[in-house]
Amino acid sequence: MERIESPDNRSVRRAVELSTPRGVDKHGAFLVEGPRFIRDLAVRNPGIVLEVLVCEGVDSPDIPPLLEGGRTLLLPEKIFRLVSDTVHSQGLAAVCRLPVQPAGLEAGGDPSTVLVLDGIADPGNAGTLLRCAAAFGFAAVLSLSGTCNLYSPKVTRAAAGVNAWLPVIRGLDAGRAASILTDAGYTALAAEKRGRPVYSASIPERCALVVGSEAHGLSAGASAFCRGALSVPQTEDVESLNAAVAGAVLMSWIGSRRPRKS
Repeated sequence: MERIESPDNRSVRRAVELSTPRGVDKHGAFLVEGPRFIRDLAVRNPGIVLEVLVCEGVDSPDIPPLLEGGRTLLLPEKIFRLVSDTVHSQGLAAVCRLPVQPAGLEAGGDPSTVLVLDGIADPGNAGTLLRCAAAFGFAAVLSLSGTCNLYSPKVTRAAAGVNAWLPVIRGLDAGRAASILTDAGYTALAAEKRGRPVYSASIPERCALVVGSEAHGLSAGASAFCRGALSVPQTEDVESLNAAVAGAVLMSWIGSRRPRKS
């Protein structure tokens, strides 16, 4: 294990920069914290972990055994704090290879669902929506401009690391997203309070669920390519549901209507 003494070390600087979208794209990598998440990613995606950063004082048994043979760096606590953005860090972080972004979606006639994020700014909401998309069998996620960095440490924690293997197409404008969905045969339906109650709605065989901004709802561009809207029935006592909660309920119901992969 190599000990790092300087915050100007190249590996430390890279890890710090991975908190920003620019850093993610510059280095083609993202940061994952916590032994469980790192271990899960290493098992599912061998070779995805480029470096492991260990805070001085963390017991070596906490380092995932799969990574013992790789490049592991020991950092003093004051330097590790520059890398970690968690309040109660477990003292272990990994720099992981950024997944290759698909150019589009696979066309075909089989039933399929994808999620479209339109201006989801809160990392917790974005990560929760990614995690639910994976849990309910959605094939991919499209991210429109205005959505937060889907590979930030906060999103990755909330997503439980599914952004490392669930196909994600980032940085799309509405026109490009519409083209991708149309070319693959998807019908876009918006998540909106005034939409048709999802439990009685007819869901297209190939459905794209579009979840809009927490504060402003769907953008004009996203609204233009939607062909309908779905809602979660609720009492009048509550004005609306959180974007992640509404999206999770809708995805759960839509996913339950689809054949599950074994």
